Amino acid sequence: MKGYILESWYDPADNFIDIDGNPIHIPATTHVYKETKYGTFYGEVKVAPEDEDIANSWDGFRFAEMKCDIQAYQTKARIMKERAKGVTHALKVILDGNPSLRFNPIMDKFFRQEIIA
Repeated sequence: MKGYILESWYDPADNFIDIDGNPIHIPATTHVYKETKYGTFYGEVKVAPEDEDIANSWDGFRFAEMKCDIQAYQTKARIMKERAKGVTHALKVILDGNPSLRFNPIMDKFFRQEIIA
């Protein structure tokens, strides 16, 4: 989906030892903020343990951006559903007032918009 990456960063894997002496492993993580015409979205990707030996920032950025795109498409779907409800309501109001308009060519455009939405 078209949009602009506002911010992105990569945190490499890291190992720590806590106060009790237990090892703590933090996997590599990639973060992306992306702005589209449907809003600003955030995607975060953590590398799977079996892929840590081949982890890199480029793949992480790509997958995090995909998560942002999925969120944007879900938002677009919600908007289109609301649009379809609006067109359906307008059709019902117009046809209830004058049923003879059903075969008007302009009404065909309304029906098409309803199907598209």
